[in-house]
Amino acid sequence: MKKAIQTLYISNFILEIYNKRNMKKSIILIIVLVAVLISFGVWLMSAQTSPDLGDLVLYPIVLIILVFAVIVIWSRIKSHMKGEPAEDELSKSILRKASSMAFYTSLYAWLVISYLNDNLGLETHTVIGGGIIVMVIIFIAYWGYYGLRGVKDV
Repeated sequence: MKKAIQTLYISNFILEIYNKRNMKKSIILIIVLVAVLISFGVWLMSAQTSPDLGDLVLYPIVLIILVFAVIVIWSRIKSHMKGEPAEDELSKSILRKASSMAFYTSLYAWLVISYLNDNLGLETHTVIGGGIIVMVIIFIAYWGYYGLRGVKDV
């Protein structure tokens, strides 16, 4: 009985260290979010001309990504305040499924982007930046879908 209690104490100690490490990840996410918000604000303020069509499309996409980051950070902080682990098996499963499906779908998205680039003749940095944003949006869509629907056991 004493050995079982010692084992339980050690496992609780390890879990506490693991949870503190995950909270440090959340703090890093907050710092990155604040840096992106500041750079986005500077970008908006430094625009001296009226925004063109590319900017008008890019602004909402960046805002969607920022809202997604706020949602993730908020849920992690709420979980930490409740004493719940930052990641459980379900969230890991949702993340794994969403990332694999997003990668698979992104391959096709890059084919479409490549085709459109040949027809439109866009600059390389614009195509790469747009492709990365499309990949992020695809991941957010799958993450939200599997978060609401759940992941089937396979």
